[in-house]
Amino acid sequence: MYKSSIDMEYKDQITKATQAFGLMNFSDHLEQPAEFGIGLSHTLKRMTYTIDIKRIKWGDAKGYKDFGWEDQTVFAIGAKFNEDTYWWGLGFNHASNPIPNNTDTTVLAGGNTRGDTLNLANYAMFPATVENHYTVGGGFDISKEISLSGAFTYAPEVSDTVNGVSVGVGQITTKHSQTATTIAMKYKF
Repeated sequence: MYKSSIDMEYKDQITKATQAFGLMNFSDHLEQPAEFGIGLSHTLKRMTYTIDIKRIKWGDAKGYKDFGWEDQTVFAIGAKFNEDTYWWGLGFNHASNPIPNNTDTTVLAGGNTRGDTLNLANYAMFPATVENHYTVGGGFDISKEISLSGAFTYAPEVSDTVNGVSVGVGQITTKHSQTATTIAMKYKF
């Protein structure tokens, strides 16, 4: 699979926010990064097993590249049981944190370092640091035309500590976890 990047512009938002911290020449573009990957599935009776690997190109994406994000590899496995009128499934994926602890000691206007400033922006404002996601879901047919499905996703908390001393905040500790619930109704016509 391949997904092309999607360019989005936030007029005067990113440039003005980053200039306040001494970061110049940042773009107002924040691009959904390109992705490519490969997956395999195997069906054995009513069970389908899947394994996928994909690469997310954060390091090439407008905006994220400015903030120092790195490319990320995501590994995923899953299993799905299918019966005539219902299904259930389990999934797990793992990826490393794409936001590095920036140690660039270049001094910016105002005396703060570039690394500490980027750490503050990334870890306080854009914490995409969770590494593991667990998903369980299922669904059933109400009729030939209507089905209901739902899923629950959980990402356990991770904690990262980076330097923000030169911007006046000391050590920056970010704790990040995620939960999501999805409920859907499908109508076939």
